[in-house]
Amino acid sequence: MNEKKFSIIIPVYNIETVISRCIESILNQTLDGFELILINDGSLDGSGKICDAYQKKDSRVKVIHQKNSGVSNARNSGLKIASGKYIIFIDGDDYIEKEYLERICNSECDLVITGRTVRDADGEILEYNKSSGNNVINANTIEDLFKKNILNCCYAKRFTRDIIVKNNIRFNEDLKVIEDTVFVVEYIQHCKNVKLIDNCDYQYVRYGENTLSSRPINVELIENIEKANAFIENRLFQILGDGIKKVMVKRMSELYKGIIFQMINDSNRYSYSTIKKLFKKEYFRNMLNNSDSVFEDESEKFRKLMKAKSPFLFWLFLISTK
Repeated sequence: MNEKKFSIIIPVYNIETVISRCIESILNQTLDGFELILINDGSLDGSGKICDAYQKKDSRVKVIHQKNSGVSNARNSGLKIASGKYIIFIDGDDYIEKEYLERICNSECDLVITGRTVRDADGEILEYNKSSGNNVINANTIEDLFKKNILNCCYAKRFTRDIIVKNNIRFNEDLKVIEDTVFVVEYIQHCKNVKLIDNCDYQYVRYGENTLSSRPINVELIENIEKANAFIENRLFQILGDGIKKVMVKRMSELYKGIIFQMINDSNRYSYSTIKKLFKKEYFRNMLNNSDSVFEDESEKFRKLMKAKSPFLFWLFLISTK
């Protein structure tokens, strides 16, 4: 097969211990019609040399070296040179089973979403994330996908390059978090149909806790979260109408709940100004209004603390836990 059916884009940054596993899993696919685009995003270890070595021995591999500019910029660099009919994003510390491409190449749907196997750093299976079905894109489909957190990432998906090119869809390089979801939401607006495959050939490797990028919470991060989700809400409003509020309340409550526990478990001492900023956010306060259900597995004392809606009391609580 001479035609490039797939362009596979992988950002690479300081992952010399695992990038070969990822690359080998792609080069050993049962389907041959692809190009593999590796973007070395200013790696300080041997990742770039490993990529170059694969480029020298396999004509399907293309390598871009650039200064460190972040994962969104790296993926956009890959999109600029991609020539395949379909686009796939893979994280460099993940990998795919050998029949992955073959399983997703035969559908003409605008978007194909696959299942994934979640593994820990030692390779042990933690869970299988499965989904299945063929759907016309409408409000019910999008609401269902969003509720199941299927739209939260750009991996384990097959995009159509013509849709990306015609609508000039790119990753927002101003966002440091949730950039995947913003890209997928913008893309799905232009889709007519989607196919969900329950096969879990995508191997997602989870290192440590699955928190919000494991970043310390600060005012900049809070503003990034708000900016990203405002974009998502505005875009989905065009499809879901007033129903978007219910979807966003659930999404943001889960997100802010994760942030609360990240702050509690983090060794950082958070400033009172950061806490105040967080407590002023509309969706955060909405979460506090539903503390009994959001924090139903926590102690009554903790639920009372959250229902108090007091940034000062929460700040004191954080100090006492350090």
